[in-house]
Amino acid sequence: MQTEAIVGRPPLPEGKKRKNRMVALFTDAEKADIDANLEEEGEGINDLIRRLVLSEVRNDTGEAKGDGPR
Repeated sequence: MQTEAIVGRPPLPEGKKRKNRMVALFTDAEKADIDANLEEEGEGINDLIRRLVLSEVRNDTGEAKGDGPR
């Protein structure tokens, strides 16, 4: 009996799938600044936005703000 080879990446666990979208609108000048930074840093737009937004909503421990000890 011949088996088929599995091709491609293994599927991500459900908790790691990025499937939610957010939209942010920028002026032409703001978008030009962002594009220049992306080119300089060699980073993708999704990675940049995800990193910046998450750094704003998390504290140094990686927990959401307000989730500290009570």
